[in-house]
Amino acid sequence: MDMILGDACKFERISRDLTTKLISKCNAIIDAINAKAGGIHLSRISGDHGPAYAYGNVKTHKPNYPLRPIISQIPTPTYSLAKTLSSLLSPYTPSTWLLKSPKEFIDLLHSKEPTGLIASLDAESLFTNVPVDETSSWTRSTVPTINTWTSRKICCVFCLKPAPKNHHSVDQMEKFIGRYVDDIFVEVRDRKYLQDLRDTFVSSSCLNFTLELHDDGSLPFLDVFVKPVDSKFVTSVHVKETNEGRCLNAEGEYPTSYKRSVIRSYVNRAFTHCSTWPLLHQELQRLQQVLVNNEFSNKDVQPIIMQKMDAYMRCHNPRPEKRPPILLHYRSFMRKDAKKNPEKNKFSLNSNEYVYKKSCFPIIHAHGNETLICISCDLTVIAYV
Repeated sequence: MDMILGDACKFERISRDLTTKLISKCNAIIDAINAKAGGIHLSRISGDHGPAYAYGNVKTHKPNYPLRPIISQIPTPTYSLAKTLSSLLSPYTPSTWLLKSPKEFIDLLHSKEPTGLIASLDAESLFTNVPVDETSSWTRSTVPTINTWTSRKICCVFCLKPAPKNHHSVDQMEKFIGRYVDDIFVEVRDRKYLQDLRDTFVSSSCLNFTLELHDDGSLPFLDVFVKPVDSKFVTSVHVKETNEGRCLNAEGEYPTSYKRSVIRSYVNRAFTHCSTWPLLHQELQRLQQVLVNNEFSNKDVQPIIMQKMDAYMRCHNPRPEKRPPILLHYRSFMRKDAKKNPEKNKFSLNSNEYVYKKSCFPIIHAHGNETLICISCDLTVIAYV
């Protein structure tokens, strides 16, 4: 972590807390914006705030276990302001090729047929290499009433910023394209078009894009393994070779809800990502072994799998509509008091069910090849024979 924060090109060491100065500066800008008639209204910053803090998540699937640096902006005075601006600027964010989740990506794949070569492009160090000045200038020309932009929006806009006019060929060379943050999935005609597409992305930005392509036609994208089979895409859960199967340990001092959420996340991903029953069965066996290796009990895992299976079957195999009841009436011999009030002698008979009704008289009623027998007793059992 010290080596990451020691990069002078990305971080600057400060000798005192600048929170109070930042609050005063932001409030002055907010007051100027609110003073404009017909413009947006922003809330002034108040309350207790502090500087951001950095921490790292261990990448257990990579050699030497490097850290993924994360800077938390939650305690900063501009956190709520950034969320407000993000909601205002979201309609202006390019969303032509934007994927909101892996599930949306899978749904798009299952709705189309393979027609070309699939590959992935990855922007190297997107968040640290985006030119803020250039992107902010383009943003101001697009949204003239807003002069501030959050870091995540800057990256999203820059990565999907319209290409220069001399790159109209992008639309012709790609058959399908989808982007999730800095990962781009494309389906193109052949390798030449794929290389032209990569060169277009590089030339229209200062970013470098790595290219991933497999000879057998399969491709891992996000946590989804995609493989064209006949006239459809088959998907399953992608697990990296360096993944050691570590997760939250059940013996740790964590709330029970946290432990259950780990199991549910594994199970839900299996049902969402696997497109065939054999692949689903294989993934369920794998995740059970992973959870057992992390001190989870099969007694905790199996009920959640069965609950998910029941919910899946109810959703994809709805029960047939219930048939309306068949109204039958007593005929032939009836008691004198029954003749006086015939409505009391009606009963309904549902398919494949026995119906019980109080009666005190026998009856045999033939209808086609079926015979309705009523046996006289305190409770008459009615059935087809």
